[in-house]
Amino acid sequence: MRKKSLKLVTVTACMMLGMSLFTACGGKDMSAEEAGAVVSEVKEDLDDDKEDIEDAKEDVKEAKEEVKENLKEAEKEVSEAVKEVTGDTEAVDISGSWRDGVSSRAGMEATKNDDGSFDIIIHWGGSVSEAAEWVIHGTFDSATGTLTYDNGSYAIHTYDEDGNDTVSDEETTTGTFVIDGDKVKWQDSKASSECLFERGVDEASAAAGDGGEHISTLPDYSYKGGDPYIGTIAQFMIENMASGYEAHDICIPCITIVDVDDSNPDDVLVWGDFWIYNYNLNGDTLECESGGNYPGLVHVQNGLVSSFDVVADGGDYEESAREIFGDRYDKFESIHSDDTTREATRAQFISDYVKEHSLDITKYKDYGWDPVELPQ
Repeated sequence: MRKKSLKLVTVTACMMLGMSLFTACGGKDMSAEEAGAVVSEVKEDLDDDKEDIEDAKEDVKEAKEEVKENLKEAEKEVSEAVKEVTGDTEAVDISGSWRDGVSSRAGMEATKNDDGSFDIIIHWGGSVSEAAEWVIHGTFDSATGTLTYDNGSYAIHTYDEDGNDTVSDEETTTGTFVIDGDKVKWQDSKASSECLFERGVDEASAAAGDGGEHISTLPDYSYKGGDPYIGTIAQFMIENMASGYEAHDICIPCITIVDVDDSNPDDVLVWGDFWIYNYNLNGDTLECESGGNYPGLVHVQNGLVSSFDVVADGGDYEESAREIFGDRYDKFESIHSDDTTREATRAQFISDYVKEHSLDITKYKDYGWDPVELPQ
């Protein structure tokens, strides 16, 4: 392009020279002196054009340098933005135990290999006797803080009364892990919802340097109402479900019975909408730290829970709920969808606990919401 431009200028100059000579003599021959003056003028114009070209070349050079600097700054900003979103991904290490803060029913165990890859096992509890399991292998992309896989191994494990394990519904899945600060997001083609894993109690406490010990000054919860089954179910949920969450001061369930079939005393059937809420005490307020919903059918034998059939999450929810509740499904859905009544029931469970132990607690609070005054 540069040679063509100079050639174009030369040709233009020659044309200008010819026209100048022709014009200067009115289309006639001119003297050598007159011709020389015209040539000198054209040469000056040509020199000016060359200077303009050199200036333009310098401008282009400076513009290129500026673009390079801008690109470097942009790359730096993108890199810093990625680190801000994903955390320090240069040394991703998710080794250890994790629990899901969304479904409250999934746990993850991760082991880091010498090559930097991870072997990950995820358990998702469907009921006391059944759980889904994923076995995943992969390596995090340090630039994005993600681990993408297309060869996850999925299966359903069912346990009988003797603890024997039956494996079914095996298939290959795809999914992604994403580092999100001190948490890990997980999505999988077979999982009914996204999980947001947090460090388990021992892992989080060890990272904080307190050795994993959590001491609560609050008395344990126990149901003192008149229902013959709520106390049994509440105690079972505290021991078997609440214990899977991060350490907390007190777990107070919220239980609404849908129906009871006690025609067989060796297998009493209790359908209900079962919730647990885990709180830490802050002044006179119980602040909810975690919790979960476990609607389903509880089997009670000799005053103890013998099994618990929990409704599935996500896309399998309605089919599972209809199967478990049968002709009680509409009644269950009416109860389950009534947030106002459930909150009133929840507040009453807390209030009964506070009154029983004469505690100086006046409110409870969910994260991001205003405190709620307890009923008198």
